[in-house]
Amino acid sequence: MPWIGANIEDTLCEHHERTVSPDNCVSFEGKTLQIPPDKYCCHYVRVKVRVHRYTDGSLAIFHGPRKLADYYENGKLNTMKKKKVTQARRSPILRKGAPRLCLRPSL
Repeated sequence: MPWIGANIEDTLCEHHERTVSPDNCVSFEGKTLQIPPDKYCCHYVRVKVRVHRYTDGSLAIFHGPRKLADYYENGKLNTMKKKKVTQARRSPILRKGAPRLCLRPSL
C-alpha cells in the first residue's frame, strides 16, 4: 500500500523535545542550533520544540507540524535545502467539501 501521510522521514527519525533559550537557540548534544526568524514568528523564546535527527545525521527543528530550520550534522544551518513548510495533512475523509462524520453518540 502506498504511504499517503506526511513526510515519512519526519516520522521515522529520532525525536527530542527541547525548550528554546532567550537567545532563540536550542542546545542539542553539545551543539547550539539557532532558529532563524520566519514569517510566522520572530522568536520562539521559551517555546517547546522538537529536534529531529535523521538517519543521515542531519537535524531539523519543528514547532508543532511546522519545520523551522534544517541543519547539517555539525549543527550549521542548512540554507541550501529547500525549506518546505510541512503541515499535518488531513485525511481524505476530512478534506474540505467532504461529508463529515458525526462522532458523538446519539441520545
